Amino acid sequence: MEAVDDTGLAVMMRKAGARMGALAGKDEISLEWYPSLPSYLRGVEKNAFALCQYNWGILLSLCVTNWWFFFGFTWAPWHCTVAWIQWFNGLGLASYYLAIYLQMKNLMQVRLYQVLLFPVAIALLPLIFLRAAALAVLRGGIDWRGTFYPLEELKQNQKMKLLSLVFSNQD
Repeated sequence: MEAVDDTGLAVMMRKAGARMGALAGKDEISLEWYPSLPSYLRGVEKNAFALCQYNWGILLSLCVTNWWFFFGFTWAPWHCTVAWIQWFNGLGLASYYLAIYLQMKNLMQVRLYQVLLFPVAIALLPLIFLRAAALAVLRGGIDWRGTFYPLEELKQNQKMKLLSLVFSNQD
């Protein structure tokens, strides 16, 4: 009954004292996470509301914070009335995207257009999360790989708590 089972397992291991790290294994293994936008939406449909502990307050806070950062980072710098500050902001933003591209192109075979579309994806993510939550509530649960999981049972049995993950004091 853990919709976000992979993250839940990581949280349980961490609470048990396990140490974690990350490894770039691009030459060791490959995995196509979602082959298309519809399959991505379906995958997020299962996980989004669970990441927010099936709590509308947490979900809405996540959405507002996400949009606040998005607009502050990509929109607000262009609305300064001082021309040289706009130019400086543009140069900074271009440098930021170039640095991301240079880091990610070899590590994950990311293409430049994917990096440039990243802000659009970040702006749309809250809408995807809101859609997923609304569908879970309207359906009374989530349907994953042919099995229906009632929302009340998911809430009662959830071990993976986003706030526990974010604010955990363990290394």
